[in-house]
Amino acid sequence: MKPFNLSPRFAIAVGSIAILLNSSPSSANEHTGYVGGLVGALSPNGTTSQLTGTAWGLTVGGKFSPQVGVGLFGTYFGNTNNVSIAGTNIGTNNSNVNLCAEFNLFVNDFHFGADAGALINTVSGYAGPSSLNGSNTSFIYGPEAGIDLPLAEGKLSLGAEIHYLVNAVQGSNNNLLALGAIKVWL
Repeated sequence: MKPFNLSPRFAIAVGSIAILLNSSPSSANEHTGYVGGLVGALSPNGTTSQLTGTAWGLTVGGKFSPQVGVGLFGTYFGNTNNVSIAGTNIGTNNSNVNLCAEFNLFVNDFHFGADAGALINTVSGYAGPSSLNGSNTSFIYGPEAGIDLPLAEGKLSLGAEIHYLVNAVQGSNNNLLALGAIKVWL
């Protein structure tokens, strides 16, 4: 059996990653957890069965080290279309809820990583007193990136995040979320 032989470049790269992940915090104000609010735009691509609109959400997370963290975020987006024909209200309601776990790498004020979770889509249509309702859940995943600019001695941050969530159901919309974020660091 041959011994496993690492190239010098590979060993240097692995050593550099280990030093990056195990380096000490850059300041005494380094915090390990956060909770915050998100607001911004959701834009579906693919078919145009949905309109671009405002998304609202919450985020919570923590760091294993100054550079590695995990979190959860959820967003809500909904729209309503109504018309009145001969005194009868006819319309649709559509809502999307994204619930995702995220893995992040933090570099100074920037973070980037990957999301995975569920999209819960609810649709209802009505004509006068009659209505039809339906919902489905699908697996979503994708990349994310953002920035958190510290305020108030690092206990509060304002920032922005972009999430591109790929819907695993073929023929379904993928979602692009562009969100502003305010976070309280614990």
